[in-house]
Amino acid sequence: MVGPTPQRYIALDSWRGIAAILVAAFHIHGDGLLLDSDMARSGMLWVDFFFVLSGFVIAGAYRARIADGFSLARFAVLRLGRVWPLHMVIVAIALVLELGLWLSQGTIHGRAPFSGDKDLVALICSVLLLQTWQSRWLNGWNPPAWSISGELCAYAVAAVLWRYLPRWSAAVFALIIAATVLLWAGPTLFEVHQIWVLVRTFMGFASGVLVWELSQRIAHRQWSTQAMSLLEGVSGASVFLVIAWSDSLPFPLIVLTFALCVLVFARDAGLFSRLLARPLPVLLGKLSFGIYMVHLLVIRRLFDLGAMAQQHVELPLVRIDPVMLSLSGPPLVIDAIGVLLLVAVVGAAWLCWRFVEWPARAWSRKWAGIGMEARHGKQ
Repeated sequence: MVGPTPQRYIALDSWRGIAAILVAAFHIHGDGLLLDSDMARSGMLWVDFFFVLSGFVIAGAYRARIADGFSLARFAVLRLGRVWPLHMVIVAIALVLELGLWLSQGTIHGRAPFSGDKDLVALICSVLLLQTWQSRWLNGWNPPAWSISGELCAYAVAAVLWRYLPRWSAAVFALIIAATVLLWAGPTLFEVHQIWVLVRTFMGFASGVLVWELSQRIAHRQWSTQAMSLLEGVSGASVFLVIAWSDSLPFPLIVLTFALCVLVFARDAGLFSRLLARPLPVLLGKLSFGIYMVHLLVIRRLFDLGAMAQQHVELPLVRIDPVMLSLSGPPLVIDAIGVLLLVAVVGAAWLCWRFVEWPARAWSRKWAGIGMEARHGKQ
């Protein structure tokens, strides 16, 4: 292997797990005190937190190694081995369900089998993670994968810059941020979904890369535990506040807040970092990708089951709307059901990690580290 072993950022891993849970909560609508809060209703912004985290972690793991000669093909294998297998498992499950709907000659929520954003063109685009590049929004087979499709573009740009323009890469990423800010303020952002996806992806990812560059320049500076605890408290609270108040804040300011939070927690040096190193946050961090990828599949199917049960047995206190993934009833009951749904998502994510993610990651590391070295004669 070329270059040093990548550092593991425990607090940032835990942040990723918390973000994944809150993205899942965003997709559960209801009259609960928590589910109907401003924080929950703005939960999709945690995807942009993912982008910042991804830029930071990928830069820390690969920037120096790629600049020193780490194979771009090996980099591609490792990244695809991390994201594609679980995505394909979810697409395969969705395909089986769609075939069952087709064989039964039924419809679901007014949609015929293999139509709309679940037609065969959308299936091919989803398998190849090309949703970003289509003229229409084709994301029905695995909706969260839109961000993976966009992030693969960021991986490719980063790898090329680190290999061929390592000294200028930070300046180029700064220009990318400036360009995305201008595009965000432009009139076409929400008219063309490709622009919307790429602006969000590259603004966050490039910000994360620059935060990593900055963290290396200030790594020698020493801070007391008390000072770091204060910085962690302020930056962490700021993240939750800007998400709750996101309707009245410019999007680049939200991304900047995420970037500063990542910069602070990357040190793992304060009281809040210690709390994030506890078993539950660490577990959520380990399962974060699975939580993000599988949550809609699990929640939608549980809503469908609840709606079917409601047709035969009147469920006390609760009304289920599977089309909007919405619950109605007493607020505390709705919040309790929401928590149970999230627990089910975490359980499914653990199964994904144990039987899909971990084996696929081990295989891709072995293939990239041994098979490609033999092919290219590299150490």
